[in-house]
Amino acid sequence: MRLLLVGAFPYPHNQGSQVYFQEQAIALRAAGAEVTLLTYASETSSSSKAAKRNPGEGIALRQRPVERWRALDGFDHRTSPGWTSPRSLRSGPSWAKPFGDLGLAMTLRHALASSRLDDAYDAILTHNAEAALIALHALPNARPPILYCVHTLLENELSAYLKGPKGQGFLGSVRVLGATGPIADRIDRVGSRIDRWIAERVDGSISLTQTAASVMRQSSQAPSALIPP
Repeated sequence: MRLLLVGAFPYPHNQGSQVYFQEQAIALRAAGAEVTLLTYASETSSSSKAAKRNPGEGIALRQRPVERWRALDGFDHRTSPGWTSPRSLRSGPSWAKPFGDLGLAMTLRHALASSRLDDAYDAILTHNAEAALIALHALPNARPPILYCVHTLLENELSAYLKGPKGQGFLGSVRVLGATGPIADRIDRVGSRIDRWIAERVDGSISLTQTAASVMRQSSQAPSALIPP
């Protein structure tokens, strides 16, 4: 079985989403699957500049060689063009993410178009809502099944960035204005609609939490599984 794992984030990186992505890839390969990775580019030069602007990111960048080796060992790792990838390694919304997602969509379409019938992917596993949205929008109907690996629900995640210390990009601008009450509720509702829109259209899902699994099962007839970390 050939699987394409798509992550809408830079990789490798020792943040939660990337570590889950990495360990899933290792486990699937150990089970006998042939795994290809597709993510944003993670350029050393861009990352170093980001670390200088934010020392906290510098801590995350000091990944030990053994960790980096484990993340990349033997995998075919395809990346979007470096010039499209967000410079910041932070999770959450930012002004640069839509451009990064466009680069990821282009690379995903090329990856499928360049595969032959005898080595076509049997399924695409998308990590984070952005990756699922990219696959659903960018790929033609004649595509492999798309599975959504639900890290968190946007219904909960988006307003957390608005309220918390990680506010950045558009949500950070809103937070500065002090309008976190009704706007946060509205953002939660938008996130909930996106969660359910994805659930209705993907061919299957893997959830990390009971809440996410419940939302996916309520909104879709597709197979779903709860696999806690």
